Amino acid sequence: MLSNTLNCYIIDDEFHSIENLSMHILKFPYLYLMGSNTDPVEALTEIKRGPKPDVLFLDINMPKLSGLEIIELIDEDIDIIFITAYVSYAVDAFEKAALDFLLKPISFQRFEKSVQRLQKNMESKNYHDVTNLKKSIYINTGGKGKFAQVELSDIIFIEAVGHYILIQTYDEIFKTHLAIKDIGKDLSAQIFSRVHKSFIINLDKIKSISGSQIILQRDFRVPIGDFYREQLMERINAKKYKRY
Repeated sequence: MLSNTLNCYIIDDEFHSIENLSMHILKFPYLYLMGSNTDPVEALTEIKRGPKPDVLFLDINMPKLSGLEIIELIDEDIDIIFITAYVSYAVDAFEKAALDFLLKPISFQRFEKSVQRLQKNMESKNYHDVTNLKKSIYINTGGKGKFAQVELSDIIFIEAVGHYILIQTYDEIFKTHLAIKDIGKDLSAQIFSRVHKSFIINLDKIKSISGSQIILQRDFRVPIGDFYREQLMERINAKKYKRY
């Protein structure tokens, strides 16, 4: 059993679906429904503004913005449980590293199994955070058995280019076939932040911010995406950086 409360948020364009899921959540004392919205764009703005949920119950098929698009715009450490009326979306959901996939209408018995999976995942995550703080990552640089060890403190920024990412360090650039969302899971939340759909930066390498541009050490310049601006500034203020 989890000792801490998990904050939940629901995004679903069908209000009756939100009501059904809300009733299930209320039956678990360690789950707290912090918010919900039928408008995916408004919901995304609320999540970016914070506080950040631990768990996001996310409908896939919605107007304006699909659940599969939303998952690319939020922090990697938010657990995703997809909800949909279409079983055909299951493959896409799990390819996006969703924790679970709930088919509407959601029965309490099926929801309970999903919560049990959530419990195990959170307990594992908490143990990992305490015992396995990473100082470096291993990158497949192309070719069988070709790996490079990259110190996290040496990384200035990471950029997504097509189906690859480029890792810029002080001495060289590492290229690997990996999604930016996936590598974000390996980075310490203390010093790295996603600032754009295509960029992750090392907060310790910031020199200044000017308008919609971040100037990093070695005079590298990275754009700030609108969805990431507010959270970035909160993290900068927390680390007592000076904004120019």
